[in-house]
Amino acid sequence: MQRGQWPLSKDELYDLYVTQLLTLQQIASRIPCARRAVRLRLQQFGIPIRSRSQTAQIRWAERKNRPPSRCESLLSEDSLWHFYCDEGLSATKIAKRLQCNTSTVCKYMRKYGINIRKSAYRTLSSGGYVLLYIPGHHLAAKDGYLCEHRLVWEETTGQLLPDGWVVHHIDGDKTNNHPQNLVAISREEHWRVLPDMAHKMMQLRKQLLSLTKENELHRLVECAYELGLVA
Repeated sequence: MQRGQWPLSKDELYDLYVTQLLTLQQIASRIPCARRAVRLRLQQFGIPIRSRSQTAQIRWAERKNRPPSRCESLLSEDSLWHFYCDEGLSATKIAKRLQCNTSTVCKYMRKYGINIRKSAYRTLSSGGYVLLYIPGHHLAAKDGYLCEHRLVWEETTGQLLPDGWVVHHIDGDKTNNHPQNLVAISREEHWRVLPDMAHKMMQLRKQLLSLTKENELHRLVECAYELGLVA
């Protein structure tokens, strides 16, 4: 638009602003001109300018009546139950898979009456193992909880844990479920490994208590190598 010229008549501006419900910025982009120029012209033509609450109501009605997006069309009740309950995915992981916002996934979960997991999703067992609440998973017990280290091993290797086998923590730390710290062994072999591991850990603790000087820290590392606790 050239300086000093206004390309729209009063009726044309009325149609854009009142009939089509375009915003000041949308009208300014069409002309093009500054947003304040559109506001000034509306005032000169005597066309009432919408309040913020009226604009918000219009935008809300547009979002409510618009066709569902690709993500929303995939968020059916059956698919959410499958992703969230059967596969044990979090709302964030579901949103990442469907390329949408986590808030959108949570909104549809509440709509379908799917209880969102909170603090009970991750906890510790009485034996010190990390438990995840994933009801319906093949590793889950009747209460819906499963051992995280077993799940990590299966997802990392792409295999199912054989019957009678357990997932062993190499460093003895039951909360360290890094894939490199997990190895699947038979239950009989596990019982043979445990006493030897406990003995080595006790020796390491004794060595640690005896090291009081900072310059002896390297000796602790050497002890760990000697006992086979560090590869």
